[in-house]
Amino acid sequence: MTDREDFEVRERDFRLRWHQAHVARFNTEVRGDEESWRDRRIAPHATEAQPFLESLRRSRDLSAFQAGTDRWVRSFDSGFAGAAGQMTVNQINKMSPDPDEAVTVLGQVPFRGVLR
Repeated sequence: MTDREDFEVRERDFRLRWHQAHVARFNTEVRGDEESWRDRRIAPHATEAQPFLESLRRSRDLSAFQAGTDRWVRSFDSGFAGAAGQMTVNQINKMSPDPDEAVTVLGQVPFRGVLR
């Protein structure tokens, strides 16, 4: 592995840990008598999203993933359609300078927290 490849792997791992830390922090800030937004809106539908993630990993087709998740988040009151959710996936699909790397990151980070 070259120094650049090693850096990229470490950077990706750092981003994954950063995301997981913020999800964990959010979940600890929810009062004990409250249900978190994620548990209330996303968790009951998470298994419906699993095929999108599996297909992305298998086909590496970012456009199909974006279209499928867009339909999914609109099929129920997800609260995931905004800037912190589906809009981010849309922007990655449309603007990523390296779609293959985007697929690698999406396959590891965004939905791992959702699909636990």
